[in-house]
This record gives sequence, C-alpha cells and structure tokens, in this order.
Amino acid sequence: MSGLSGWLSVRQIAEYLGVSIITVYRWIEARRIPCHRVGHQWRFSTIEIDQWVLSGNASDLEKKMSKTKKRNKISEIKEEAST
Repeated sequence: MSGLSGWLSVRQIAEYLGVSIITVYRWIEARRIPCHRVGHQWRFSTIEIDQWVLSGNASDLEKKMSKTKKRNKISEIKEEAST
C-alpha cells in the first residue's frame, strides 16, 4: 500500500491494514482507532495509524469488544448497506 498516504477513507484504511470494513467500523465504535470525523465521513491519518499499529494498541481491539456488541454492529452495518 505504499501509494496511499495522507488522509484515507474507511475503505482505504481497511485495505491499508488488511482488515474488513466491518472491522474498521468496530474499532471506530470502540473508540480505539485514531480517526477524525469530516462531515459525515471518517478519515484516517496514515501517520497516526502507523504510530497506533507500532505502539501495539491495534492488537488488543477484538478482545475488548463484547460479542453482543459485535453482533449488533454487524447487523447495523448490514442494514445500512441494504438501504
């Protein structure tokens, strides 16, 4: 992903990190990934994301979200995608 730099969208940051878009939204909901709201969109600084990953904070996220919360967010995202 060396061609990506600066500010990335949810889709781009998912690609950059090699995770699904749903995972990125889970991290946003848990307020654990460095992100910024610009209007109705989330944006991610590649510098902040790289620092976040190198600090080790990215590795614990899935463990910290409850299963119920995960299921609810997945349902919510699927619902939004179908409309």
